[in-house]
Amino acid sequence: MRDVTADGDVVNTASRLQAQAASGEIIVSARLAQYLDHPPAGELEHLELKGKQQPVDVYRVAWSND
Repeated sequence: MRDVTADGDVVNTASRLQAQAASGEIIVSARLAQYLDHPPAGELEHLELKGKQQPVDVYRVAWSND
């Protein structure tokens, strides 16, 4: 068995986005959204995140099991 550790700016940013998400919501960066087959609907937002000098462009994605 091998231990794998992820760290750095990407992991920190993901953690900060997760902390900003409400229950049943996913927040994805605009940078990630450009690689998705179906970009998220909704307005682009700019979030101030701890440890970031510039706001991060994000989309809020509501999750539904319907």
